[in-house]
Amino acid sequence: MKDPQQLLKVKRIVSDCISCMEGEPYCLVSTNMKTLLQNSYETFKAVTLNSVQQKFTEIFAADHFQSMQVVSESQKKQLEDFGLLKGEDPCTVSFSSPGDTYMVSFSDSVPRITEELHTLVEICSSYIAESADVSSQGQQGAVCDTVNQAVEMINSQMAAMLEGEGNDGRDIAISQACQIAANCTALAHGCDILEKTIGHKTGQLRDAVSLKNRHKLEERTDRAHGMVFELVTNKIDELLVSAYYVDWAPSEIESVPHPFVEDLVSYLQVTFFSFSFLPGPVRQSVQFTSCARICSALTETLTSSAEGGEQSKDQQFVKKINVIGFYNFQQDINALVHFAESCDVEQLTECFSPLIQLCKLLLSEDIEQILEPEIRESTYPLVDLNRLKSVLYKYKELGGMSSARKRAQNAGIVLIKKRNVDQLLKRLPEY
Repeated sequence: MKDPQQLLKVKRIVSDCISCMEGEPYCLVSTNMKTLLQNSYETFKAVTLNSVQQKFTEIFAADHFQSMQVVSESQKKQLEDFGLLKGEDPCTVSFSSPGDTYMVSFSDSVPRITEELHTLVEICSSYIAESADVSSQGQQGAVCDTVNQAVEMINSQMAAMLEGEGNDGRDIAISQACQIAANCTALAHGCDILEKTIGHKTGQLRDAVSLKNRHKLEERTDRAHGMVFELVTNKIDELLVSAYYVDWAPSEIESVPHPFVEDLVSYLQVTFFSFSFLPGPVRQSVQFTSCARICSALTETLTSSAEGGEQSKDQQFVKKINVIGFYNFQQDINALVHFAESCDVEQLTECFSPLIQLCKLLLSEDIEQILEPEIRESTYPLVDLNRLKSVLYKYKELGGMSSARKRAQNAGIVLIKKRNVDQLLKRLPEY
């Protein structure tokens, strides 16, 4: 028999038989039957947990990893009763018209899982209650143990999803990692009410849901947040590889950013939107980390060079760059700064300050006076002189009679002579 409800019915029938047999006129001794019922809980627990596991699997398989929409007052009340709205924004929706909805951070799998846990408490308590010989303490321990094993199943399933099991070896999507984090947080919140339900049924009011299981849910949340950092950083690095294939010594002036920057901004717009339900500190941390990573990677693109003067098979670096390359690069920086401004996160644009100052310096006459303390400290405090040297070593002057030079002059670009750059390189100290 694989249905816990059927096992409960059988036990109730047997319990009723015992009550009849012990009373008049039969007065039969039913010790063996009582012992049999008392010892049957392990079998019942195994069947019940197997049934719960199957239901959990079905619920997780049907999860689309999208934030849940609450469409009625009764639905909202169920979430409140389960303790799942803790930490959510207050609901100001009246649900007075069909279009009224209230969005929560977790997906609809969370209330379904929580409902299964509460049903589990109910059926386990009912089964044990039929055994009059089982002590109150024994009832408490049996129900708590069963519920905790079910919560462990949830933890295991969450861990498997984070590791990409069943995803053909591919990394999970960033939106999926965000949703798993929100779901684990909500389930951890729901443990408080679940514990009260167990207490109401068994009398055990504390530690009914073990701290270990709660901490595991919190660890899954932290792991999911960590994966968001990893996935975003990896994708940024992947998109920025194209920067090495840009013509950094072009003859044409561009008024728009390079395609790889446009792709990067589009990716960030979509990705940052998926952070809507991340906790504020985590969301901003990912945003700052992403922008700082971009700044660092683009700086490395401009300044890296072959070690020992020879390029290895897999090594990529910019070999030469001219003032038009600097000018076009400024369009890239402007696009990134504009995106950072659109995020409405205080000081996010400052992540690009080192690149902004470096590019401004390379396009100004200040380049020849950069060693003067007043100029450097007041206008270019974030310019690393070693990085500057690396860029200047690659500088290529525009030809004296070239059309590129005329276009640069017409655009008002400051033309720096190569001999002046060489003199500056001799004066730049080692840092």
